[in-house]
Amino acid sequence: MGGSITIKISLILLVIGLIIFVIGFAAPYWYSHDYEIGPSVLDSHRYKGTRHTGLWLYCDVYDRWDGRSPNRKVGRVHVDECREFLAYDHLTITSELRATQFFETMGLIGLVATFVLLMLGLCMESCHDRRILPIIASVLCLASAGSIILGTIIYGSAEAHQDYLSWAFALTIVSGVIFVVTGFIILVGAIVNK
Repeated sequence: MGGSITIKISLILLVIGLIIFVIGFAAPYWYSHDYEIGPSVLDSHRYKGTRHTGLWLYCDVYDRWDGRSPNRKVGRVHVDECREFLAYDHLTITSELRATQFFETMGLIGLVATFVLLMLGLCMESCHDRRILPIIASVLCLASAGSIILGTIIYGSAEAHQDYLSWAFALTIVSGVIFVVTGFIILVGAIVNK
């Protein structure tokens, strides 16, 4: 496994994919929806803002003003608040979100293990000639990519999310594709470099 070019290319792709994935994994922009709510019998205020969520955070950014006033600037209040899904009992966490959290987290753990195996094979003299390390790394990388893509499929197929998927969701899909390519490059390198 030594200093083969395929392993070096795989490490570069893995690091790029990990950066993209971690941004998508942590950002509260898997779902984003603009809304405007008028005054009602119970509340005389008008609300206009954006609701966006990720795997771990639920955020509302909105302006509130007196709905009876023709001037939107009178009594206007800007609210920007985020809440963690796991910290609040009153936020409903759907089974789709729980499954997505699980699959995306398993993907992250598998990718860290892939990175460790590749670094072992690249840096340690005793591991240079062991073909099993890149094969295990390839299987781990492909399984992690499958887990990430499966998580995005579960999240994206939820009826409430279909029309409002956002950029962090897309980044996660892109990273999953990068990891599929990386897994196959590692596998090809393991087979070709006997």
